[in-house]
Amino acid sequence: MPSKSPFGPTFKSAIMRGTPCFVVVNSICQKTGKSPSFVFKSLCNAGLCWRQKFNGSWIYFPTFGKKSNATNTKLAQCNLWQCFIDWCVCSGCCTPKSLKNHCGPQNSFMNFCKKHCTKPFTGTSTGATTKSGKKSKPWSSYKGKSTSYKFGKYGKSTGRKYRKAA
Repeated sequence: MPSKSPFGPTFKSAIMRGTPCFVVVNSICQKTGKSPSFVFKSLCNAGLCWRQKFNGSWIYFPTFGKKSNATNTKLAQCNLWQCFIDWCVCSGCCTPKSLKNHCGPQNSFMNFCKKHCTKPFTGTSTGATTKSGKKSKPWSSYKGKSTSYKFGKYGKSTGRKYRKAA
């Protein structure tokens, strides 16, 4: 049997006005001084939110909803894309340079990004793709502290070091 949450009425009315869930919870946290996990746990216990574990973290969503206005929808969409791009760069899925190379019309940028949506979601880096198209090893696979110098086109040292795999 669901319990009552002190945040329930505020959460319910904001969601019914079409405010995105993360905006509502952040607002509640600012007003009450409670943490987001505390607020979400209370809302889940009251039956107002569901949750799903994703890569070791909980993601929450309301048990009910209403279509939002254009401003809230654009805000949520912009946050979604920003987080996705951050994930692409942090995970090594693509480089900032490859993203820059596909800047231009929104549709072409989205089409470039879509191919990265199907990559498995893992908490560890999968390694970046090199110029030759081969996947580089993630840093965790490099062992030892042996270093060598990279040599440029004409046999001169570039001064940059790289780590050898053991």
